[in-house]
Amino acid sequence: MNLPLRSVLTMLFSRRFTVGVYEGVLRGEAGNGSLHYVGKGNSLAWLQHLLFETEPKTCQTRQTSLLALRVGGLPPAASGLHVVEVTPFLDRLLRPQGHIVIPDWIEHLLDLDGDWAAVCGRFRKSTLKRDVPRIQRAGFRYDIVQDAASLEIFYENQYAPLMADRHGEAGVLVSRDWLRTTTPTHRLFRLWDDGHWVASALFREVGEELDWILVGMNRQQPSPNQRLVQGALYYHMIQHAHASGFRRIRLGTTRPLLTDGVWLHKRKWGACVVASPQSETRLYLSANRPDGTMVSWLTRQPWVSVSADTLEVQVCALSSALIPDVLDVLKQGVLDGISRIRVFSPFSDSGLPECIDGIPLEQSIFTFGERS
Repeated sequence: MNLPLRSVLTMLFSRRFTVGVYEGVLRGEAGNGSLHYVGKGNSLAWLQHLLFETEPKTCQTRQTSLLALRVGGLPPAASGLHVVEVTPFLDRLLRPQGHIVIPDWIEHLLDLDGDWAAVCGRFRKSTLKRDVPRIQRAGFRYDIVQDAASLEIFYENQYAPLMADRHGEAGVLVSRDWLRTTTPTHRLFRLWDDGHWVASALFREVGEELDWILVGMNRQQPSPNQRLVQGALYYHMIQHAHASGFRRIRLGTTRPLLTDGVWLHKRKWGACVVASPQSETRLYLSANRPDGTMVSWLTRQPWVSVSADTLEVQVCALSSALIPDVLDVLKQGVLDGISRIRVFSPFSDSGLPECIDGIPLEQSIFTFGERS
């Protein structure tokens, strides 16, 4: 083996990963559960927030190398949720089996072809019936600016507070320094209500697409007004993109979960989902010997998996009594861009429909992710 190749392999296989075990009360459940995580920590805060009601107890942390994972396999399978997070390149080396594989981020895209009536026809019926009339009556206006001072106000008063309030420690914020570098290429869409600057969207123009990068809101608004302001920002931003001749608007990214609040809001406006170019890692999920509490939690987690840019929903139905809950979750969250729904269930006759909203549904007759 030549020296340069040996150096590259040595550097690669000596890369360090955190192995952590965390325990706490499962979110939305009455009992405890555990998270066993292997990775560089990219999505750890999000996973902890998703899994646990409060800050979990750290039971164990240690370091391991890629070589140890490749030769010795993954850590012993204790009971709980297991997550291995790696880059797509390292994924090819590890190839864990018996897992649901999800990206760290999914992107939402809205088609603007046709006249304005055609665009509105892609909105959800409930959005057209309830949200749009309220927004139109409210009399919001907007302007578009491109200056450093407005970006500073946006970051300090709208973007950072919204991220902290919405995501807490699990939020992933861009830096203030990065935002300052965007002034020549990005613009700020500002929404106004009765003379008050209440929300903004940072965007850029890329060919026939308008690319929505960041969002911010004045968090001093009362809660009902916040929902109205958020809806108005989407409505007027989409309207501006269409009037300006763009064929598509990228509405940003969400976590790969049908029950994610931001996912559900983008769904209201007719967005479809696509694999995100901003995705940096793959997460391999498995559950070993899940008890009743973990089974209930897993049922409420319809993951969005990606393979060769094809997206599918993968969800567990490990108890026949929870099948109706699984179907309700799917009906509320599926949207265009998903090619298939796969339900993991140990029951050969679970009464599942053949499709949901025109998306084929398949059943896999085994218990998701069990490892001996």
